[in-house]
Amino acid sequence: MTDLNEPKHAAEPEKPFKQVLRESAVRTLIEGAAWAVGFAVVYLILFSFTH
Repeated sequence: MTDLNEPKHAAEPEKPFKQVLRESAVRTLIEGAAWAVGFAVVYLILFSFTH
């Protein structure tokens, strides 16, 4: 039987929940901005070709 008190990821230090939330929120914002820029560029290129 394994020890239940033993941390599963010993190499990773435990981060506070708020810090993890903030990091994931920042990552989501950056990814969303990247997707928006990509879609805008594609849309503008298609728009300029079709008109």
